[in-house]
Amino acid sequence: MFQRILTVMVVASLPVAAAAEQVRLLPPASDDFQGSVRTTQMAQVSERPEGPRGEAASIFMPASDGKIHSGGLQAPEGESRSYRLEVSAARLADGVSLPLSAAGAVVRLSPVGSSGARQLQGRDVEIRQGPWALQGRAAARELAGAEHQQAAREVFGPDTLAFRLDRRIAAGEATLQVRREALMRGGRYQVHVFEPESPAVGVISASQPLVSLGESLSAEAGVAGLRNLKVESVEAWLHSPSGERMRVDDLSTVTLPRLSAVEPGLWELEGRIQARGPDGPVRRDVRVAFEGVPPTARLDGRIALERERGEWRLRLGVEVGTAGRYELRASLPGAGTAHAARWLEPGAHELVLSFPGEPPRDAVLRDLRLVDQSRMAMLHVQDQGIQIGGWTPILPGMPLR
Repeated sequence: MFQRILTVMVVASLPVAAAAEQVRLLPPASDDFQGSVRTTQMAQVSERPEGPRGEAASIFMPASDGKIHSGGLQAPEGESRSYRLEVSAARLADGVSLPLSAAGAVVRLSPVGSSGARQLQGRDVEIRQGPWALQGRAAARELAGAEHQQAAREVFGPDTLAFRLDRRIAAGEATLQVRREALMRGGRYQVHVFEPESPAVGVISASQPLVSLGESLSAEAGVAGLRNLKVESVEAWLHSPSGERMRVDDLSTVTLPRLSAVEPGLWELEGRIQARGPDGPVRRDVRVAFEGVPPTARLDGRIALERERGEWRLRLGVEVGTAGRYELRASLPGAGTAHAARWLEPGAHELVLSFPGEPPRDAVLRDLRLVDQSRMAMLHVQDQGIQIGGWTPILPGMPLR
């Protein structure tokens, strides 16, 4: 990560002038994001596009209400009151244990893929718990209506059976059994259990919403809402945007692979939590999403301020590893937001933010962002980005230092 703070003196245009003031790029805070860069073939854009997408642009947008709304980064978190099991037809016929933490659970049974399993009917189901052994509509007295069944089929598949358990089936371990005659030998089923009335909520949180490919984040998983509950185990997997699934052995260090063929996009961390509460086992499957950032470009720390013909400009250095169209933006509180975008080839470049009027004598530019527009990826996000302690114009054409 690039942590250097670079201070640039802006030279006075007159020989007799007050001491030059300073402008500097502030160091990222712990909840900001600063990406990395390396030369790579990942997600290459084959050539510079023609027309507006390939042209340079510089825009200033005044704040409509006089305020700057900086969207700070929030650590992502996922919650769940559900879990899934994949079981064979033979196991369903013998009986599958369903840990429950409240009454009113909704169960969905879906054939898996091309396993040859057939759709089940409510009359085929039996639920046992303690003294209760309920069959058919007695077990699933509140079978979901047509609207709920259609919603279940859209999410879980066209042959899904969805039903709500009779309220006599409450917290504790229950057994789900299906008539053997209704099952296709060799078939497999997914059992999805959702407990909308349960106080037990599975939680998984990631340390940051943006992660450079090849770098790491940390995560935590657990169950909230129940007293005297102990987490016994957590299994975790990382899901790439292309659908690849990778086992995670340690949630404290979850590393995204450096895959040259992977496009940037949303990655998911899945946790399967097994815990034990006062009424028995509690299971939760929960996911959290974050963005994998390609190492295509970064701010390299160079910065300078200049003034010319009723406007002032900030020139920031950008190190580019992969050709593409890159956008820089920053907001001046009380004024508005400046944007600059252009096509950049690999190497060292500049992007210039232009503001109208005179530069402030003491201000911090907010919401500093570098965006890879070609791949729709956020490369740098910083709430407090640039400190201006005053200004003195620099001579036209003076190079960045």
